[in-house]
Amino acid sequence: MRITRLLLENPAAEGWATLEFHPALTVVAGLGGAGREAVMNELLGSLKGDAEGVHVEFRTDRGRPYSLVRSPKAPHMVLDTGRQEDVTDQFRTEDGSVDVLASLGIDQAIAKVQMQVEAQDLVHRGMDDRDLDQLARLDQTELWGAAERVRTTAAEAERAQQAVLDNAAKRDANDELSPEADEAYAAYSEISFEEAEGSHRTNAGLAGLATFLLVAGVAGYILAPSVLTMTAVFCAALLFLGAAARILAPIWRARAILAAVADAGESSLFALQLGRVDDMLAYNDIHKHQRLTERLHREAVAHWDDFVGIDIAWAESRRRDIEATVALLERSGEPAATATPAFSALVCRLSRPIATRSESMPLVMAEPFTDMTDSEKDAALELLVTTAGEAQRIVLTEDPAVIAWAKRALENGDHDLRLVAPTIVAA
Repeated sequence: MRITRLLLENPAAEGWATLEFHPALTVVAGLGGAGREAVMNELLGSLKGDAEGVHVEFRTDRGRPYSLVRSPKAPHMVLDTGRQEDVTDQFRTEDGSVDVLASLGIDQAIAKVQMQVEAQDLVHRGMDDRDLDQLARLDQTELWGAAERVRTTAAEAERAQQAVLDNAAKRDANDELSPEADEAYAAYSEISFEEAEGSHRTNAGLAGLATFLLVAGVAGYILAPSVLTMTAVFCAALLFLGAAARILAPIWRARAILAAVADAGESSLFALQLGRVDDMLAYNDIHKHQRLTERLHREAVAHWDDFVGIDIAWAESRRRDIEATVALLERSGEPAATATPAFSALVCRLSRPIATRSESMPLVMAEPFTDMTDSEKDAALELLVTTAGEAQRIVLTEDPAVIAWAKRALENGDHDLRLVAPTIVAA
């Protein structure tokens, strides 16, 4: 939106005080403190609906012209002067008032803060503006390098923590999969080679003796059947079965071990135990890596706090504003490190033009250069001109240096600027 003309009813002069504005930059001279305050309030009030006896003409960013009339003696109305149509209903709110700002989704309190700037606003800035200024003064390569280091070390520490949890879960799963294999391995590992050889020889001897007695008993029973020979055969059979069981027991145990190992997902008991050793070593390595990543992240955060001292999430969320502020400072030619707070604050404000989804909004400034050096005033005015394509700028001032700058610019053929003073139009 660009305001093209403002008419204020002036009963004392029996007419209208009128101001015409350039779509880029307008310097309004000839107003005292009360006059500047009145113009600022009427510009905002005319758009909002709080003013009467005011007539404002404006164009949308697409070039459509409108005329807003707020007469104290008639209903307020909005005309599409290009089509010669009454379009008041397009700007009417639920309570029946005509509110251009509300139709664009702009709250009056927000509009007052973002569309109006006075010298004290630049000196007594909000925390956001001060933080933005501080970040814009830092070396940008180091600033965003430090932010990247915090972000990457945080991600690496998170991955290391997840690796620790995954490894612990794997170890727990292995422990639950093969209790039989653990028991078999424990029993097997307690038997020495000599004990195993001795047990094998004993079992073989018992089996041979049992076989001999069983054969002899059966033969004796056939030759001389009696209760005694039958008892001998029965005892020999029991001895034979016991010997056979001792011989087959290792085979059965081996099969049980192999089954338990297979359940654990390994090809052999040795592979199972070797895998567990590997898991333990990996667990130690993972924990070392986790401690390293946590230390690196703490160091990155400490460096950010020492170098910046501002919440990193806020800084990253405002990166575009910071970079825009840096770009404007570079365009101004004023060193960021030595710029006055007022100049830096104005640059911060210019880097964040207020805009709705469809319209930019004008920025009205009353004596914004009071606390700036002469070179900063010139640089700030140049910035106002070069950034006016983003939003209209209106400066209300009595500063001779600012007025002289505007005159020189006009003499040099600058067509993006207008120097005006209020004029009285007869009613």
